[in-house]
Amino acid sequence: CMYLYCLNVSGGWPTDYWWKVLTPTVEGFLWGGFIIGFLSFARRIPFRIGLLFRRTGIISYSIYLIHFVVLTFVIKLNWISSMSDSNEYFNAIVTTALIVLPITLIASAFTFTLIETPFLKKRNIYN
Repeated sequence: CMYLYCLNVSGGWPTDYWWKVLTPTVEGFLWGGFIIGFLSFARRIPFRIGLLFRRTGIISYSIYLIHFVVLTFVIKLNWISSMSDSNEYFNAIVTTALIVLPITLIASAFTFTLIETPFLKKRNIYN
């Protein structure tokens, strides 16, 4: 989280800084640490929560494809939370959690079921 915060404070991706050359390596180490941490903790996760993680993983490619479309529509339709007049970050978190995430998950489940699954059934099985 600290790495993403620093990246955001420095201007994000559009800015040019010498240290951005290290970004893929840093991200690789961070994801590696996340995977190692998750695998060491995975046995303790209750079955229903693990099932939720697995189902989310199954539709993850659909989530990746759909999330930006949903985010764009939410911004264009101005469905932005205004729970706090002084804290835009809080409004962004609330909008993401209560509007963007549920719509993205539902739309992704539909696209996975109606588009991806039929094509996955047509593929050849390689042995």
